[in-house]
Amino acid sequence: MRPVRQPTPEVADWYVFRSGKAEGPYSKLQLWEVQKITARTKVRQGEADWQRAGEIAELAKYLSEKQDVHSQQSASQRQQQDFLSSLGTGLTATRVIQVLARETWVSRRRKAWIKHSRLP
Repeated sequence: MRPVRQPTPEVADWYVFRSGKAEGPYSKLQLWEVQKITARTKVRQGEADWQRAGEIAELAKYLSEKQDVHSQQSASQRQQQDFLSSLGTGLTATRVIQVLARETWVSRRRKAWIKHSRLP
């Protein structure tokens, strides 16, 4: 009779760089469950150099779903930029927001001045 092979416990030798300090050690599963690492989270195995988790192939399946949110935001930003460039204005979404905010501020100041100047 063959002995039943027991799964080897995962070694906790991963560290996470957060708030200016190293935290750990964690197993790969703990990185996912406890630390909620994303592709941008800086990690290292043992005493190796710090790397972004997205650059390490063996951590790919442990990355949090936050990564998908970032890619959706990027796609949305690209769509906004494509729309603005199709208008031929050369404006970026950020610049449009700045212009609208300035116009809103000027309009409010103008209304406040008119209201104040009408007082007896």
